[in-house]
Formats: sequence, C-alpha cells, structure tokens
Amino acid sequence: YVNQSLKKGKLGGCALFAYGGIALYSDSILFLSSAGPDFFDYYGEYFKENKISKQGIYETLPYTHHTLLTYEKDGSWHEESLYGPNYFAKQEENNRTSLAKLKPFLSKETKGLYLDSGAHEKIFDEISALRSIAPNMKIMWEPPTFSSKDPSMHDRILNNLNKVDYYSMNLDEASFFFKAKTRNQIINEITKLNIPCFLREGENGSSWIEDHKLVSLKAIETEKAIDVTGC
Repeated sequence: YVNQSLKKGKLGGCALFAYGGIALYSDSILFLSSAGPDFFDYYGEYFKENKISKQGIYETLPYTHHTLLTYEKDGSWHEESLYGPNYFAKQEENNRTSLAKLKPFLSKETKGLYLDSGAHEKIFDEISALRSIAPNMKIMWEPPTFSSKDPSMHDRILNNLNKVDYYSMNLDEASFFFKAKTRNQIINEITKLNIPCFLREGENGSSWIEDHKLVSLKAIETEKAIDVTGC
C-alpha cells in the first residue's frame, strides 16, 4: 500500500468477484479458470465454504497465478508475478480461455458468460461457435488493464467489443482507452460507442450506460477506501 504496509494471502481476481455477485441471485453458475496444482491450497477452503463446483478448474499451469499488487496514491495499481516478470507471457497459451474449455458446460439453457480475457486471445475468434451452442447466452467482457491501457490493443479491443453484448471498465482504464480526462468525457465516449457498458467508479459507485441512457448508483460508504479502481 501507499503507506508501505503489506498484506499477504488475499484471494482475488475479477472473475472471482463476478462469481460472487452472480451467486447472490443464482445457484446455477460455474467458475471456469486455468490453474496450477496448488490452486486449492489457496482457494480450497473458500470453494468448500461456498459450495463452489471444481468442475471448471483446468490444471494447465505450473503454478496458480500469485501476484504482488502495488497501489499508487491515485488508487491505481500494477501487479507482478511472484514467479518472475515473464511468467504470464510464458504461460499465455496454457492460461487462455477457449471454446474447448467452455464447450462441456454450454447449452441452450446458458444465460450468460463473463469473460476475463486479453484482447489478443483466440476466444474472440470463437464467439460465433460459442453462440451456436448457447444461442440464448449474453456475453460480458472485462478487458484486463494490461489490454485496455495498451495503445497497440485499441483497435483490437474495439473489434472484440462488437462481438460481445456488454463490457466493463473502471474509470482509470476508460480514461486511458478513450483518451478522456473527466468522467463526463468518458461517459460521452462510451455513449458514442453505443455498446452497453458497466462503468466501475470505485468509492463513488458504478454506472450502466446503454441506448444513450445513464443510470448511476452510489457505493456503500466505508470508513476507508482501499481500492478505488472499482475492482
């Protein structure tokens, strides 16, 4: 943290947070992820306590992702793998979500799919195949920070957004991606794009932008905000 304090062993990941949100409303939900053989050393108790299925865990990595997050004064953060600076790159192919991994769990009954995938991943070339298996499914994509803040990924992200139904960014990511400095400028750019967006505004709450309409909700007030990016 900014005050140089360190907290260890905190479970996280946007897919896990998304799972927690959806699980408030439905028991028919699956957490799907690539992992290492040590995954349940970290998440086993959490999975057991919350009765989360293990079916979607693919042990394709030598180690489960374990990163050190460093927060800046403005609330933004960056992360580094404990297994070296090139760990993510080396394991990229093993880490990817794919049609092959998703197919066993999709059907005409599937209502939604939340994707936490890099903008360059092949899953976006498989969207049509996914929809043919699950024609009633809506897809939300959260472009990871390393994609949304990479200028070389800008056009690819726009192309991917036209393949999904909704997307989500936090203010920091959206500011960089849309080259907008203020909240109003960000909302204007999202509105012009005209693809439904869930904008995460950290301690100020969140907004849903669709069909040129804006709906905003305040966050539950806490004594102290730690991660104001909305994650």
